[in-house]
Amino acid sequence: MPRNRYLNLMKFLHFVNNYHLDQNVHGADRKIAKIAPIIDYVNKKFRQLYTPERAISVDESLLLWKGRLSWVQYIRSKVARFGIKTYELCEAKQDIF
Repeated sequence: MPRNRYLNLMKFLHFVNNYHLDQNVHGADRKIAKIAPIIDYVNKKFRQLYTPERAISVDESLLLWKGRLSWVQYIRSKVARFGIKTYELCEAKQDIF
């Protein structure tokens, strides 16, 4: 993709009107305030389309990230030392053949 096309897409891609953002929100909520409608929509669809089974567990994962981001974590014992920590809902399902 040409650089100018990418810059135009980034310039005009908006999910929320900046004038309607709450200026009293601070911290992590403020960082994702501009994409909050997209996150809410995706979470709503996930809840509608998928119901987990009985045997579930929560797994912690570190996504490798080498860029600049304020919530990147450093974990010395991991292969990917710098990254974004995510939590994954895992389902244990046994298939009996």
